[in-house]
Formats: sequence, C-alpha cells, structure tokens
Amino acid sequence: AWFAVFDGPPTGDVSDATTYGTNTINLTGVMRDPDDPSAIRLTLAVPVSPGNVPHVRYMPPPGQLPQFAGQNPEVWTTIANGAVRGAESGLPLPTFGPLAAMWVP
Repeated sequence: AWFAVFDGPPTGDVSDATTYGTNTINLTGVMRDPDDPSAIRLTLAVPVSPGNVPHVRYMPPPGQLPQFAGQNPEVWTTIANGAVRGAESGLPLPTFGPLAAMWVP
C-alpha cells in the first residue's frame, strides 16, 4: 500500500482527494529486483496506456500517519516496520513522487 502507480502523471487536483490520482493502476506484486538489490520491481495489474509514462509515488498509506505523529513514537515504529529498507543500511526508503518511472512491458 506504500506504492502508487499512475497511468501517466496523476490526474486531478492534489488538494482534492476525490479527484486526485483517479488514474492509479492496481499492483499485483512488489519485490526487490533480483538482478539489482537497489531497485524495486512493481508488477501492474494492467499495462500502462499507449503513449503514457507510468508515474510512481512512495509514501505511507492514507490514514496511517496521524496529524501529530511526532508526538507518538509508536506510529513511527509501525510505519518503519512497513517500509522498504535499504539492503545495506537498513534505513527506510524516503517518500517520493510522483516521478516518471521506467516501464518494461
């Protein structure tokens, strides 16, 4: 639930949760790339539309981060346990995106 893949740039207005990102593509798999331990392989339920470049976002799932999380260390433990971690450092991957991603059909 930390990754979101969009069919092209996210649609809608980022300040309106009812319209933003309505072009997401469901994921059927998330795993470390066996050929490159610094990469994550995302498997999409359907192909990206012709002419579109997928955009990827990585962040805590909606509702998992309370408004005052800095005052609640248990929340950060829960989030860190669900995060993808670096193979060497063990540190959680920082949130990012949406960024254009490489598409391999």
